[in-house]
Amino acid sequence: MSSSAGNADSSDTTTPTSYAQHIVLRGDLLDTWGTGPMITQGAHVSVAAIETYRNLPQTQTYLQELDSMRKVTWKAKNEAWLEKIAARLDDAKVEYKIWIEQPENIKVGLATRPVLREETETIWKGNGIKMW
Repeated sequence: MSSSAGNADSSDTTTPTSYAQHIVLRGDLLDTWGTGPMITQGAHVSVAAIETYRNLPQTQTYLQELDSMRKVTWKAKNEAWLEKIAARLDDAKVEYKIWIEQPENIKVGLATRPVLREETETIWKGNGIKMW
């Protein structure tokens, strides 16, 4: 059974948020790390980005609608592709957090703050990364 912690009043008629958080993980690590650890890395970077940007209005709106949160997970081929996506996000002035696994000091992935589709639409098209 789903919790409705985000909607205190069951008669609430708010519509789902149009914000989504994008998570990009390195696909080349899957074979050596395994599925479970990669899912964990995605959770780490998602929470880290939300905490880093928690005071932004986009994040506050996203968190107010817990039952409607959207995430999109992308697979970058390797670290170079991850850095390419980070550069595109920088160019678009979209905040994100890179997760570096310690003590190995390996860049595993990144997650954006909650964004509108229009803010990142061009970043994901034609860049060689795929939805996971």
